[in-house]
Amino acid sequence: MTYFISSNITTELVPLQTVNATTHQFLSMRQFGGDLALFYMNSSTSNATVASYEIWDVSALKIVKNKTDFLTYDPNFARFAFYNIPQGGMYGLVYETNWPYLKSVVVGQILNNPSNSTFGDSAYTATNWAKTPFKILKDTDYSFTNASTLLLGGLNTSDLNVFAYNLAVPVDEKNASSADWNLFTKSVSAKDLSTNSYYITYQFNAPQYASIAFGYAVSIDIIKDTNNVSQACLYQTKVDSDIQIPRVIFTSNTNSSYTPILIGSALVGKTFVFFYQAAPSVVNYISIVLGESTVGTEFTLPILVSDPTFQFEAARGAALSSSQVFTAWSEQGSYKVAVVDFITGAITSYGIIRNYEATFRCSPYVTDQKYYGLWCTNTSSSGLTTVYVSSKATTELVKMTTVNASTQIIQGAFAYGGHLGLYYINPSSYNATVLSYEIWDLSTLTTLSYKTDFLTYDQSQAGWNIYTIPQGGLYGIVYKQNGTLKSDVAVGQILDIPTSGRSITSVLVVDDSDYADFLPLF
Repeated sequence: MTYFISSNITTELVPLQTVNATTHQFLSMRQFGGDLALFYMNSSTSNATVASYEIWDVSALKIVKNKTDFLTYDPNFARFAFYNIPQGGMYGLVYETNWPYLKSVVVGQILNNPSNSTFGDSAYTATNWAKTPFKILKDTDYSFTNASTLLLGGLNTSDLNVFAYNLAVPVDEKNASSADWNLFTKSVSAKDLSTNSYYITYQFNAPQYASIAFGYAVSIDIIKDTNNVSQACLYQTKVDSDIQIPRVIFTSNTNSSYTPILIGSALVGKTFVFFYQAAPSVVNYISIVLGESTVGTEFTLPILVSDPTFQFEAARGAALSSSQVFTAWSEQGSYKVAVVDFITGAITSYGIIRNYEATFRCSPYVTDQKYYGLWCTNTSSSGLTTVYVSSKATTELVKMTTVNASTQIIQGAFAYGGHLGLYYINPSSYNATVLSYEIWDLSTLTTLSYKTDFLTYDQSQAGWNIYTIPQGGLYGIVYKQNGTLKSDVAVGQILDIPTSGRSITSVLVVDDSDYADFLPLF
């Protein structure tokens, strides 16, 4: 069966889609923003019927969202109906039938209303956001608009805050600075982007180069202990009370001629896990609960770090248990992975990645369902960048996609529920840069969401960064910039949480100035 379509641009019918009529019964066609949504009924067994939709870009006659199943039901015992609310989305009604009674009546939103509106001007333009950016500051709020650093973050994981501060002040070894560190914060509602007219100033003796996590300003530094031996320590200050936790030395170095080297970290709930080079050929890891001063048991990873090309990264997500971190590192021309337990020291899923080559650039990822592994990029001499991915089901890298490196620079990746998203930066002209994303189904290595542009900006006139809220979605802050002075500061939601209800988390930070789950730790 073939579906044809015409538009106001032409009176000619052109083929849009061809499906197998024995398995795909056309149900309805509905407007979805500037696109069209096709709804199907797909009989999968004698008693099970699957309802699905796909979304088409009419201007280009291409799919922008692949066929997505949203309901499986037995037509002998259940019914459903759906209704489109302009500017509100597509809603569904599902119920069981037991004539003459109805039961288990449920209403839900199948599709959120697309954000086809734009925000901005020549400095930046935001498009295709789940919630269009909303201006949340006055240009005369100079504590924010004239600060050297303006970031989107959260005092706690469910919060959405705009943070502003100037360069951190120096501190001495007792975690005290000669001047207070001012942190300005304005709360933004993650639900509707509303905000209060006021902002809060936190004034405290912050650790140097402080990051914010769960209401604490935290920092790590290398100091000399009482034996004049170099150690790594953690500083913590409660933001809203200026309560300083005694500094915590978390390394056990006994070599006065050696300085521990921090190589990675992960925040698991309220627990920091630190990985560091404890000796020229030894990597250890420990854990510290935020707000406490007790150091967890120190464990050793089976890593050979004498290789000059050695690199290490760690990632965390709900696909792992509450005490596990996924680690990956290069070692003597190969790439190895392992899941480490920072409570018991157990090491599982240890393996060598197959099909890895020395020219690959790799990072670990962890989704919120069953997948974790490596994603890698490799740019050939012909200017093509290929993305490879592995999962916990295999230690083999397989090809996922290939892009033109001159027009599509892969900036990073993020876990979107059980899927993997890719960020792109696409220079479109000498001043304009376009940011986009696409989302991949790791079980089939197919795109769930085709590449979607969400921000076009002039790098000389605008700035931005991104923040994710578990169970809340992906948010962004954009603003004009003239030197240090900022204006038209707006916050919006780029992506809502996945329909599975799981959270969205970042995987790789390529540029800390443009991306933050919590403010950069080190």
